[in-house]
Amino acid sequence: MPEEAAVPLDRSQEARQDSVPELTDQLRITRSKLRTVMKLMEDIVIVLDRTGLVVDISSRAEEVLGISLDDVIGRTRWEDFVPEDEKERLAGYFNDRTSGIGNPPSTYTFRVLVPGGQRFVRASVDFISGTEDRVVVLKDLSEVVKEQKRTAESEERYRTVIENTMDGILICTIDRILFANSSFCDMTGIPREEVYTLTPMRFFQESDRVRLETIFTESSGEGKTIHVLEAGLRKRDGFIPAEISATPMVYRGIEAVLISIRDLSMRREAEKRLKEQHKLLKAIVDNSPVGVSVHDRYGTLLMANASWMAIWGKSGEDINVKMKPRTELLMDRGDSYLGHFISDVELVYRQGGELYIPILRIPNPPRGAAEFISHHFYALMDDEGAVDKVVILTLDLTESLRTKDELKETRDQYRELFNNIPVAVYRTTLESGGSILSANPEMVRMFHGSNLDELMNVAVKDLYVDPARRRDLMARLADDEEVQGFEAELRRIDGSTFLGAISARKVLHRGGDPNYIEGIIRDITDQRRMEEELQNVEQLESIGTLAGGIAHDFNNLLMAIQGSISLAREEKEPEKLAAYLEETDGSIQEATVLTRQLLTFARGGVPVREIVDVDSCVREAVLFSMSGSRSEVGFHMDEGLRSISADREQISQVIRNIALNAVQSMSGAGRLTVSACNVSLGAGNEFSLKPGDYIRISIGDDGPGIAHRDLKRIFNPYFTTKTDGTGLGLATSYSIVKRHSGAIRVSSEEGHGAEFVVYLPAADEKEPSKRKRKPAARTVHCEHCRILIMDDDHKVREVLGSMLEALGHAVTGCADGDSAVELYRDGLTSEKPYDAVIMDLTVPGGTGGEAAVNRLREIDPGVRAIVSSGYANNPVLSCYLDYGFSGSLVKPFSLSVLRKELESVLGGRFS
Repeated sequence: MPEEAAVPLDRSQEARQDSVPELTDQLRITRSKLRTVMKLMEDIVIVLDRTGLVVDISSRAEEVLGISLDDVIGRTRWEDFVPEDEKERLAGYFNDRTSGIGNPPSTYTFRVLVPGGQRFVRASVDFISGTEDRVVVLKDLSEVVKEQKRTAESEERYRTVIENTMDGILICTIDRILFANSSFCDMTGIPREEVYTLTPMRFFQESDRVRLETIFTESSGEGKTIHVLEAGLRKRDGFIPAEISATPMVYRGIEAVLISIRDLSMRREAEKRLKEQHKLLKAIVDNSPVGVSVHDRYGTLLMANASWMAIWGKSGEDINVKMKPRTELLMDRGDSYLGHFISDVELVYRQGGELYIPILRIPNPPRGAAEFISHHFYALMDDEGAVDKVVILTLDLTESLRTKDELKETRDQYRELFNNIPVAVYRTTLESGGSILSANPEMVRMFHGSNLDELMNVAVKDLYVDPARRRDLMARLADDEEVQGFEAELRRIDGSTFLGAISARKVLHRGGDPNYIEGIIRDITDQRRMEEELQNVEQLESIGTLAGGIAHDFNNLLMAIQGSISLAREEKEPEKLAAYLEETDGSIQEATVLTRQLLTFARGGVPVREIVDVDSCVREAVLFSMSGSRSEVGFHMDEGLRSISADREQISQVIRNIALNAVQSMSGAGRLTVSACNVSLGAGNEFSLKPGDYIRISIGDDGPGIAHRDLKRIFNPYFTTKTDGTGLGLATSYSIVKRHSGAIRVSSEEGHGAEFVVYLPAADEKEPSKRKRKPAARTVHCEHCRILIMDDDHKVREVLGSMLEALGHAVTGCADGDSAVELYRDGLTSEKPYDAVIMDLTVPGGTGGEAAVNRLREIDPGVRAIVSSGYANNPVLSCYLDYGFSGSLVKPFSLSVLRKELESVLGGRFS
């Protein structure tokens, strides 16, 4: 291509060429200005081209972001500053702004990557008009974020403190609660959600609301103050006293009041207890027998109780003088009662500590004041360790020292008495064997010891002939703390024995536990011998009376029997002969009754026990005794009266005898009072009965009473004050009651009637009655039977044999049980068995009926044996079935009684 010719420029072109330097200078100046502005800005300014390349950046970036401008301008793109998790979000903002869609923010916060980490910034983005370049202004938010974090942490700590404080906290205005902590909710018992729905004034008493409203008024505006007052805080179930502290504050931009509420309930309770304790302490001090005085460090009297005034003999005016303040400690050296203790007392006042002076004598005390005292000084220190006050406790020893002297004198007298009293005095330990702790000279002499040491080396149990008596004594002491007149045969050191009467008691510790046993022993050997001799004399007199009475009564009966028999021998007329024999039979029946009474009194009458209803038994016996009399009777029986285990016939006999005596003493007209009740008797009772439950039966009358001289003999046999009495009724009653393990007593005053009281043991449990039972007997089909008789008395055998022969029976007799067994066995083997056996119960020196019947039953289980005895009250006769017999005959008996018993046992009728 040929070289083109130069074309000359027109004027406009020339003008433009001339303006280029000028525009370049203006651009340079503009850039310089921009650079200066960017340099002075606190924020970082970044200019990006349309591709995101950094074309310019302010120097602030080097300081804030820690980057070099030369390394960034023209070399680093915008996304190099953005973390991966922020790139998508920021790219979306830029694209939306470039395309003009959506509503992208022009300012946003994000993190930028910097050497060694990242920083929080707020970016403001805009386009440079006429270009595709963008300007990004970055504001460093790192310090702001840190401050926010610190603020959040501070608020959290503040909230934690508020929530965990024991005081209730309210942040509120006068009509709105902005915040309430959990302690406030706990105080009121109202959940926080409900608290926020209420106004502050709803939580206080109406009387306090005016004062509380003043707090809100005075806490707004200028002159804000802190208020403290007491008010009643409302709870769900009432009010509690509270201390209110109010402080103005701004809470989340709202002027409010922070109210701190402290529950005063515990403080009020503590104040109340403190007042009570102070009152109690004052009462103790005022009423203490110990003199209490309080002094300051210089010895000025600050307080003194009434005992102190009495000990020193001081009046109110004296107290006022001593209470005048002192300016220095000055102990009165002329006060001689302290003696050499003055320096020690001064030391307590100056340095503190305590000092006890056990005894001081007051010379010339006022009338009624103490002569001997003890002092206890005790210093109270202040917070700086100096003596603040001194408390002095003063005890009056005058009376105790006087008592001590009297006690010494008494002890000397006791020692003299202990050593010279003619009664053995001792102390022993509690264990079963027992050791002697101390003994007086009389005890050493009584047990023939040479000295006290010899006696103390002997175990207490070895002093008893029967060790069981020692155990009995200990058992009695276990039930009762004291035992009187316990008799035991004791062994001396040399082996000889004597009868001792022991009175002992347990000595207790202060805690109530036994410590040791102390007592006395009296030798009652001679006394008992004299009593036995006297008793023998009385028994001989009683036996003489008994023998005389028996002789008298039996002579009368024998006279009637002999006279009737003599008349019968001479009589020819059958009718008169029958009358004499009938009269003889009646006398024999009276003799039988007399014999039974004697047996019951003497040795027979063993109770045949059954469960007896006391109420019915007593009523029947009393009413029977009153038949035909004009006397009245009143019964007083307790409800729930227990039964007794007793022989009903014997107990009825006792009640009949007593009731009949009472009716006869009232000459047939008077009033009888009968009562029965349950009682419990303890150990050592006046009747000497075993401890337990008893029935008390009382029979009283309003007759003339019993003479005092006769009361001791009322139960003696054949003693009677009646012209027609036998004197055996009450003696028999006494014997029956004793055999029932009971007691009978009589009390009387002449002219005021008499009362008999009977105690009988209550039954432990129900048990079946032992009554007669007739077994179903096999019938004997013949009128004439073979009967075997066993009786040691040949006269009885002859009479009984004749009676049986008169009834048409064949009879074989023998004298003892062994012979009866052999004869009965022979009868079985010879096929001529005996239909019945009548055996005497008692055979002196031989086998009686009770033993023989068991052997007969072994030979023949169906044997029909009838027991016969003159001991009418023997239990075998009453409960013969229990002993293997089929029937019983009480001697003497008639032909009709014999016939009836044979019919009952053999089950047939005989001619």
